[in-house]
Amino acid sequence: MLSLVSDQPRVAEASASDAQGGGGHPPADRRGLLLLLAWFLGAALLGLFLVATDLSLPGVYDDEVVQASEAIQFLRGDANPDGIEGSRSVALFGRMLPFMTQPYMGALKSQLLIPIFGACGISAQVLRSTTLVWALLGVLLAMLWLRELVSLPAAVVAGLVIATDPSFLLVSRHDFGSFALGMLFRCGGLLFLTVGWTRQRSAWLGLGGLCLGLGIYNKVDFAAFIIAAAISLLIAAPKVVLDAVRSWRVRLLPAALGFALGAAPMLLFAAETLEAAGRAYATRGNAAVSLLDKWTTLITTLDGSHFHSLMLAGGAFRRLYGGGEAASWFFAVFLLATVVLIARVIDSGRRGSPDRISLFLLSTTFLTVLGILLIPRAVRIHHLMNVYPLPQLVVAVAIARIWTACKEGRGPRWMASGLAGLLLLTTVIGNLYVDVQAMKTIHVTGGKGRWSEARLQFAQTLLERSQRPTLVALDWGFRWSLLFAAPELRVVEPIYELKRAAQRERAAEGRSSGPGWAHEGSRDTIYLLYPPSYSTFTYGARLLEAIEALPTSAATVRRHQDGEGDVAFLSVSIDGPHRLEYDHGLRLVME
Repeated sequence: MLSLVSDQPRVAEASASDAQGGGGHPPADRRGLLLLLAWFLGAALLGLFLVATDLSLPGVYDDEVVQASEAIQFLRGDANPDGIEGSRSVALFGRMLPFMTQPYMGALKSQLLIPIFGACGISAQVLRSTTLVWALLGVLLAMLWLRELVSLPAAVVAGLVIATDPSFLLVSRHDFGSFALGMLFRCGGLLFLTVGWTRQRSAWLGLGGLCLGLGIYNKVDFAAFIIAAAISLLIAAPKVVLDAVRSWRVRLLPAALGFALGAAPMLLFAAETLEAAGRAYATRGNAAVSLLDKWTTLITTLDGSHFHSLMLAGGAFRRLYGGGEAASWFFAVFLLATVVLIARVIDSGRRGSPDRISLFLLSTTFLTVLGILLIPRAVRIHHLMNVYPLPQLVVAVAIARIWTACKEGRGPRWMASGLAGLLLLTTVIGNLYVDVQAMKTIHVTGGKGRWSEARLQFAQTLLERSQRPTLVALDWGFRWSLLFAAPELRVVEPIYELKRAAQRERAAEGRSSGPGWAHEGSRDTIYLLYPPSYSTFTYGARLLEAIEALPTSAATVRRHQDGEGDVAFLSVSIDGPHRLEYDHGLRLVME
């Protein structure tokens, strides 16, 4: 990206040093690197201080531990590993190594967790510490990238802004959708490709391509960022693209080989991935409603309130904004920073020295958002956070540009420096406020609904029984959290079968073809369901309706409460052999 950064004195200095001493850095540059590392360490410790206390709270969320459960099964040596629909494993040293979690999501997170769980043990604390560290390493790489392109002060500001951001910290703490690894690979790709280009190092270019490829393997929606960055590079620095094409063996080939290596596992199942995407597109429902949901998710992600809202809603996305008033802050600062950089791009263009870095950053940010908005059903926070850490980098560069203008005497110094300081102070204080409020909710409630520790306590009581029951989950959010806490349990989650049975009935247009799904139960079977406030499907409610027709002593319904005394979930036991079947609705047949 030489023409993109050729006006940057730090890069020019580094290039001169490479020519003279074979890649070494002058003492001032090494001091700058040490200062950056010190600032990163301080920012990382602040982030950990904010969210790394009581990592066992709240209870683990199902999506948080899906890939962790696959790692556990490998360590246990399970011959037939249990995964969600679309998962794949391959034989390795007599064990089944997780390879794909879903058609559009690789099992890289599972693979990396295997040695960590093997060395440190299996617990929520180990899992959450690991994902936090991965994400914070991404912060370090983002700081190094910004130092390479802009300046050390810009990198320092970026580290502080990202490492205190509520959505970043809380989603990294409770990593689902494998955000933490995506963050790490995005930042690594930007840094290593930039360093490889400016220093003409094929190894760095290959490493940058590898990061982008692994990002695709981790989760295919990572492609939105890659496409956005490529288009933005063409917009901001077309000469870079032209140079790359002309010297493709030196510039493009190493990066392409690294990308192919990293993305190879996903590319093997490209047809299946495209088929799954086609099904998602075909069942996307109301596109306007989906787009509105995505936009709301984006805004609440940027203002820091989304994860806090999810906690207050007990993990039930459908009642996301009805669980209480979540703290928020960041979004207005991001908008102001965007205006500052747009003004900077326009002004620099008029003066004949276009600010290509700001243009590239703005374009990549907004094209990534646009790409995610166009992906069918990519409505959750872990999808929209594919844009991270770009919004925080926009804020950091805006502050750096204002400060530079102040030093160069363009405009009143007191006004420019005051605005830069106000932006930074407002961002960090707002971030800290939201972080504290969200963690307060976690500590006070211990987790509500699908985050509740009540499920884990329930699992422990079952392990103490001499005859362990079969658990049948009639809604999302039980299976993987229970298996993470107690892998010895047998948990059946027939949601896919029930959905397919309903689809076959609709296709048959009322013609009866026998039960579409059935489960033979006994007095050792326990059915798990949510109260209406947390449920996704109605199967649990239909079971409760069915047992109302039974004698009082024929069924036992237990209500399990969270830390505030609210019902987190229900368990139902039926005293005797029975059959639960789906035939134009859920039916209970006593034998």
